[in-house]
Amino acid sequence: MATAAMRDAITTRRSWYRLLFLAVTVFILSRRIGALSVLSAQGSLQMSDLEEKINTSKVLLISKEWCPFCQRAKAVLSNLGVSFSVLELENKARQPLVEDPTAVMDYMENITGARSVPRLFIAGHFIGGCDDVVRMASSGELQKRLKQAGAF
Repeated sequence: MATAAMRDAITTRRSWYRLLFLAVTVFILSRRIGALSVLSAQGSLQMSDLEEKINTSKVLLISKEWCPFCQRAKAVLSNLGVSFSVLELENKARQPLVEDPTAVMDYMENITGARSVPRLFIAGHFIGGCDDVVRMASSGELQKRLKQAGAF
């Protein structure tokens, strides 16, 4: 009798593990698919739309309002007199400004190699984060790339 109950418990536990494994697998795979939907201030945005925005914007900064590194990168660009677009993922209270900031960060990791913000793109090309922006502005390289992109 005890063995039958134990067998039922083990079978039930295995079923739960299988279900959990399946759920985790689906979750992980859904994070990697480019058709994930993100809600921006303009409405629903697909990752393909984000890719298009990156490729069609002269200058695009992926940012979080509360992030001091993002604020620094914005200040550098503003001080250069550059017109640039910003996609804010979170507000100063760290509340999401897009439906799924994690999906955007996953996408950034896939295309840039890092999840951190800021992520600066000029004419569709990834430039770097805050340290890269500051370093390139100091050397004049950033201004050169911005001029080539017609951002001045």
